[in-house]
Amino acid sequence: MGSSTLRLIVPSARENEMHTESETLRNKALAHSEFAYYLTSVNRTTRVISSKPFSLLTQQFDLDGLAKLLIKLGKHVMRRELQTLPADKTR
Repeated sequence: MGSSTLRLIVPSARENEMHTESETLRNKALAHSEFAYYLTSVNRTTRVISSKPFSLLTQQFDLDGLAKLLIKLGKHVMRRELQTLPADKTR
């Protein structure tokens, strides 16, 4: 257990795709609420500018796949934590 070699997680193509989808949704919902995600329009009669807010509820997302990926990452973190414990703490 006391090995100092860290193993990297190699994500599958689908896990990479889910990561990208998650990141995009996060950016749309929270991190970058900007014009790129909230397009505006002008009513030519009233000259009122309006935009359509973004909602996570309207998005389709693979929640089962995300749960599996999070479990995989959690197991990796736990293994890594166990590897860094002193030998007398792992017994």
